[in-house]
Amino acid sequence: MMRNEKKSPSGVHAVWALGGCYLLYLAIQLFRGVVTGTSETPALGIVGGGAFVAAGVWLLYRTWSAYRSAVRRNETEEEDRK
Repeated sequence: MMRNEKKSPSGVHAVWALGGCYLLYLAIQLFRGVVTGTSETPALGIVGGGAFVAAGVWLLYRTWSAYRSAVRRNETEEEDRK
Protein backbone atom coordinates (compact mmCIF):
# COMPACT_ATOMS: atom_id res chain seq x y z
CA MET A 1 0.00 0.00 0.00
CA MET A 2 1.33 3.34 -0.96
CA ARG A 3 -0.82 5.41 1.34
CA ASN A 4 -1.39 4.95 5.04
CA GLU A 5 -4.77 3.29 4.78
CA LYS A 6 -6.20 0.91 7.29
CA LYS A 7 -7.38 -2.39 5.91
CA SER A 8 -10.23 -3.92 7.82
CA PRO A 9 -10.47 -7.69 7.94
CA SER A 10 -12.99 -9.21 5.56
CA GLY A 11 -14.63 -11.09 8.43
CA VAL A 12 -15.76 -7.80 9.90
CA HIS A 13 -17.66 -6.97 6.74
CA ALA A 14 -19.31 -10.38 6.72
CA VAL A 15 -20.56 -9.82 10.27
CA TRP A 16 -21.86 -6.36 9.33
CA ALA A 17 -23.71 -7.85 6.32
CA LEU A 18 -25.23 -10.60 8.47
CA GLY A 19 -26.26 -8.01 11.05
CA GLY A 20 -27.94 -5.91 8.37
CA CYS A 21 -29.84 -8.90 7.02
CA TYR A 22 -30.92 -9.90 10.52
CA LEU A 23 -32.21 -6.40 11.25
CA LEU A 24 -34.23 -6.49 8.03
CA TYR A 25 -35.62 -9.88 9.06
CA LEU A 26 -36.65 -8.48 12.45
CA ALA A 27 -38.29 -5.50 10.76
CA ILE A 28 -40.33 -7.85 8.56
CA GLN A 29 -41.42 -9.78 11.64
CA LEU A 30 -42.50 -6.58 13.39
CA PHE A 31 -44.42 -5.32 10.35
CA ARG A 32 -46.04 -8.73 9.88
CA GLY A 33 -47.29 -8.61 13.47
CA VAL A 34 -48.80 -5.18 12.87
CA VAL A 35 -50.47 -6.19 9.59
CA THR A 36 -51.92 -9.45 10.94
CA GLY A 37 -53.10 -7.79 14.15
CA THR A 38 -51.11 -10.04 16.49
CA SER A 39 -48.96 -7.18 17.77
CA GLU A 40 -49.98 -5.87 21.18
CA THR A 41 -48.37 -2.50 20.47
CA PRO A 42 -48.78 -1.66 16.76
CA ALA A 43 -47.28 1.81 17.09
CA LEU A 44 -44.12 0.36 18.61
CA GLY A 45 -44.04 -2.29 15.88
CA ILE A 46 -44.19 0.35 13.18
CA VAL A 47 -41.58 2.62 14.78
CA GLY A 48 -39.29 -0.27 15.69
CA GLY A 49 -39.67 -1.86 12.28
CA GLY A 50 -38.81 1.42 10.61
CA ALA A 51 -35.73 1.84 12.79
CA PHE A 52 -34.62 -1.73 12.03
CA VAL A 53 -35.09 -1.14 8.30
CA ALA A 54 -33.02 2.04 8.45
CA ALA A 55 -30.23 0.41 10.47
CA GLY A 56 -30.24 -2.74 8.32
CA VAL A 57 -30.07 -0.82 5.07
CA TRP A 58 -27.28 1.37 6.48
CA LEU A 59 -25.25 -1.70 7.51
CA LEU A 60 -25.69 -3.30 4.11
CA TYR A 61 -24.80 -0.06 2.33
CA ARG A 62 -21.69 0.35 4.48
CA THR A 63 -20.64 -3.22 3.71
CA TRP A 64 -21.23 -2.76 -0.01
CA SER A 65 -19.24 0.50 0.01
CA ALA A 66 -16.34 -1.19 1.79
CA TYR A 67 -16.42 -4.03 -0.73
CA ARG A 68 -16.40 -1.65 -3.70
CA SER A 69 -13.57 0.34 -2.13
CA ALA A 70 -11.51 -2.82 -1.69
CA VAL A 71 -12.12 -3.83 -5.30
CA ARG A 72 -11.05 -0.41 -6.55
CA ARG A 73 -7.97 -0.49 -4.32
CA ASN A 74 -7.00 -3.90 -5.67
CA GLU A 75 -7.49 -2.73 -9.26
CA THR A 76 -5.32 0.32 -8.59
CA GLU A 77 -2.58 -1.80 -6.99
CA GLU A 78 -2.61 -4.17 -9.98
CA GLU A 79 -2.30 -1.24 -12.39
CA ASP A 80 0.61 0.16 -10.37
CA ARG A 81 2.44 -3.19 -10.66
CA LYS A 82 2.32 -3.12 -14.48
